[in-house]
Amino acid sequence: MKSQWIEYEKTPKVRNTAIIREPDKRQHKELRRWVGFGIVIVAVVLFSAWQNFELIQHGYRIEDLRKEHEIEKSLNKELRLEIEQLTAPKRVERLAREELNLVVPSQDQVIVLERVEVAPPPDTAIVATRR
Repeated sequence: MKSQWIEYEKTPKVRNTAIIREPDKRQHKELRRWVGFGIVIVAVVLFSAWQNFELIQHGYRIEDLRKEHEIEKSLNKELRLEIEQLTAPKRVERLAREELNLVVPSQDQVIVLERVEVAPPPDTAIVATRR
């Protein structure tokens, strides 16, 4: 029955915490290359996302400006109509007669002044001219 016993070899505990491995330069170079590549990829993705976000923001801003432009156009139209109504000759004449008690002048009360055009002053920089 002793032959049925399984024999095994007991491994001794070895303290290898003090062992310092030499850095593998090739492995570090490859790791740096992959990290650099990853940084470039992340930068490209972030830049693309930022551009897309800015594009969307500008689209919203353009739409807001279009709405504001339409509001300003309608307000401008209303104000121009109000100016036309307030400066209409019939309205001005009616207000002059009713509220200010003005009357239309007769022919002998009207004096027409002719516009006199004044010649511009001569250029003072010219002292003499050659003939």
